[in-house]
Amino acid sequence: MKRFRQYLLYLFVRWHAFILGLLPRRCHRAFAWFWAKILYPVPQLGKVAFQNVRAVYPDRSVKECKKIAFESILHLVQVALEFFWLRRRKKHFPVELIHTDEASKQCFLSLHDEGRPVIFITPHHGNWELAGQMVAMQYGFPLATIMRPPKNPYLSQFLQDGRAVDGVRLIFAKGAARAVKNALKEGTSIGMLSDQNTRVRDGGVFAEFFGFPVPTSSLPARMAIMENVSVLIGSVCRNPDRTFTMRATVIHAGEEQDEMKLTSRILNEIEKLVRLCPEQYLWMYKRFQYIPAEAEETLRQKYPPYATVAGPTFYDQRARRDRNKARMQN
Repeated sequence: MKRFRQYLLYLFVRWHAFILGLLPRRCHRAFAWFWAKILYPVPQLGKVAFQNVRAVYPDRSVKECKKIAFESILHLVQVALEFFWLRRRKKHFPVELIHTDEASKQCFLSLHDEGRPVIFITPHHGNWELAGQMVAMQYGFPLATIMRPPKNPYLSQFLQDGRAVDGVRLIFAKGAARAVKNALKEGTSIGMLSDQNTRVRDGGVFAEFFGFPVPTSSLPARMAIMENVSVLIGSVCRNPDRTFTMRATVIHAGEEQDEMKLTSRILNEIEKLVRLCPEQYLWMYKRFQYIPAEAEETLRQKYPPYATVAGPTFYDQRARRDRNKARMQN
């Protein structure tokens, strides 16, 4: 029965993908605005987005924060529409729609001339689906991107098909560390979305983001140091004329040998990108969900209302096993 429901959901998404993929891009914003109006009142979306924006921009008015939160949802719907639109056109990838500013272009060209693999990091900012494809299609980097597939196997395959373009292959999040290491040794660059919560027990570290310590994966920094490769942090932002602009900065191989410091630098570069176009960031994600256990009370009060202090199981795998064992005994 579960598999049947999953298939029905897949058919629903596939049918809408077909219809929406036919829409010309000039209609995307109007369609996205309609759905954003419906989605914004949903507490898990609009409320969380507003709380996040309010926390990171305490000097802005409530009206300004609500506007950014609403536009963030509007942007998310546009990203979905563009995914469906591109899925029908991936054999004719519209490279002419994506521009790169001069400084970022030089970063790409210098890294390409080195002929070595690179770790490309993009946050959930701008059109993150376009970012990896652009690196492969426009600049010729063979790329493997890390994907966390949905539990629905039909939707998982649907997303894989949509992301599969020439020069890009997928790595699943489970067991990603070994796959990333092997890909780098083979000369394949890695694409990562690196602004999600990662428990300390799973390899995360607390690093500062908009003034808040947040749990972040240390995998990119660890691999960059171990394999002596450069890290490029960038995002593809939407322009008013429906084109996109790629902005990026690079941390060269060997420039930073401390894993914690490199992780902090990566997160700092991500913050700079978000500040350029805050309305194009995924604010409805609970990025500030975990408060470090050692955080002072004054800092704890600044976190969004949904945030909680990280417990022992957040830090220690053994504590998690002991908790699960106690639950089974009870």
